[in-house]
Amino acid sequence: MSNEVEGFAVEVAKDFLYTNPLHFDLFPSVRQMELEVGKMVLHMLNAPKEEGCSVITSGGTESLILAIRSYKNYGIKIKGIEKPEIVMGRGAHPAIDKGCNYFGVKLVTVPIDPETLQTDLKALEDAITSNTVAIFGSAPSWPFGVVDDIEKMSKMALKYGLGLHVDACFGSFIIGFHDKIIDPIPFDYRIEGVTSMSCDNHKYGIAPKGISTLTFRTKLLRS
Repeated sequence: MSNEVEGFAVEVAKDFLYTNPLHFDLFPSVRQMELEVGKMVLHMLNAPKEEGCSVITSGGTESLILAIRSYKNYGIKIKGIEKPEIVMGRGAHPAIDKGCNYFGVKLVTVPIDPETLQTDLKALEDAITSNTVAIFGSAPSWPFGVVDDIEKMSKMALKYGLGLHVDACFGSFIIGFHDKIIDPIPFDYRIEGVTSMSCDNHKYGIAPKGISTLTFRTKLLRS
């Protein structure tokens, strides 16, 4: 972050230090900023214009935890799954373990490919059961910095009627502009099976910590 941008961010923070976004009737300008940030991120991730929606959170951990909660509730209320399960590769962020533990969701972890360090797709498919509500992919993974094959994960999610969450907390504000510089990396809502994404504004979005954006393909899933 440049000195100019950092100085500006500090001045803005001073102006809003004692506001409370929960009381948007008292602080409408904060609510307006929240809406605008959400729209910017949705645009960057190529979300559907009519249905795409977002939630601003305090960081990547909360974004992942709320995504888990959404899939749990969707599985129970919409699909009638009493004991929801989520499947992910071992390279995924540990906050997913935390969220599943919080909400009583069974987490099934599968190996990663020893050469590519991406989630092993065969193991991922083999782990899917009638209780699976979603699979989680990384763009990129926290420990290895590699992007899972989101396109193939998408085909799998569509085949079995599952949600697909892309944890792009770390890389979204870089990968989102990748195709404007060099070859694109498929990871966002242009891939049909992607149903939700998380990205951290406070990493490469030039925002003070902590702020993250959790996005959804549909309003139903967010609800």
